[in-house]
Amino acid sequence: MTKAAMRGNYEMWSEQQVIVCRLKHSWSERTALQYADTMKKEVLSFNGKPWANLVLLAEWDIGVPAIEGIIADLLLWNLQRNFRRLAMVLGNNPVQGFQIDRILNKKIESDFQSNFFTSEAIANNWLSNQGFQRKPSD
Repeated sequence: MTKAAMRGNYEMWSEQQVIVCRLKHSWSERTALQYADTMKKEVLSFNGKPWANLVLLAEWDIGVPAIEGIIADLLLWNLQRNFRRLAMVLGNNPVQGFQIDRILNKKIESDFQSNFFTSEAIANNWLSNQGFQRKPSD
């Protein structure tokens, strides 16, 4: 049996109750699985408090179709752990939105809201208005 190659990568960190993710390049199934594991560790560190996710997609191409189920399962897992807001900053690739829509096109019954944005500043403003600031106010 051969191991699937990992393509694409990501950076992930937390600021307050916001997990910031910068996705890069085209993703393989293995990359999506690693991303899900990393995300779960971050989420558990919130100890059940409401949290949000800012996803920066300017450097992300798209992923193989197999990532869609992995990310959809992660979304459902997150929703069970007080995931409240998802802000996605799209890049210039129109296919990104289509792939993300397929992943998010699940019946979600919770206080969860998601939104697409054209800039990180606008996404941060929306998250802040929703009660999720990335950095402490001065």
